[in-house]
Amino acid sequence: MSRQPNSQAQQLALNFVRQRILDGDYPGGTWLKPQEIADQLKVSRMPVREALRGLEVEGLVTIRPNRGAIVTELATADVDDLFEIRAHLEALTAQSAALGLNASAVAKIDGLRLAMDSVRASPREWLKAHDAFHNFISNMSGRKRLLLEIDRARALIQPYIRMYIDVYGTPELPAYEHSELVAAFLSKDPATIERSFRAHVMETRDRVLKFLKQHYEYRASLTRRNKRALAA
Repeated sequence: MSRQPNSQAQQLALNFVRQRILDGDYPGGTWLKPQEIADQLKVSRMPVREALRGLEVEGLVTIRPNRGAIVTELATADVDDLFEIRAHLEALTAQSAALGLNASAVAKIDGLRLAMDSVRASPREWLKAHDAFHNFISNMSGRKRLLLEIDRARALIQPYIRMYIDVYGTPELPAYEHSELVAAFLSKDPATIERSFRAHVMETRDRVLKFLKQHYEYRASLTRRNKRALAA
């Protein structure tokens, strides 16, 4: 196989596995079998293995020596830290973005907000529209290093937001409505923007963390119960 096709296969595998993780199809703790993934994508195992190493750098996969690759499962404290990072950085980029606000951007932002409302019945589509809304505002800032860190934090916590949505059956987490977020952004006032964007992210954090703690505790109780049953 030539080098270029192998590179393309690696990128194909990386995108495939990353999206499956973000969509919740590969939940935390899932063992990733290179041969099965290679068979699905009709590529060899080598580019899949290289893709898994790339995903380990992103924090989505953990490679255990002599055991293979597993989807990283974050502790609640890690998820908490990532929400904190996201809240701080999104507020910073929104403050910077507001400096370049114009009529075209205002129309685009309002259109993205309406797009979220139009797909509330489909959680997956709503999450895509939600990310597009926040990405547009953040990208207006032009602060590339901050954008990279926001993308990383959002990718790592997205599977847990999806778990919350799958359980509660609603795409909109109770938080500041996005219309209020837009109003704060349009004010161009740095303090108002920082307060609103931070509150928006942290309210989501509080509810996701509460759900995760209950989820992990329930799973731990099942494990203890099964161990007692086996010992009986």
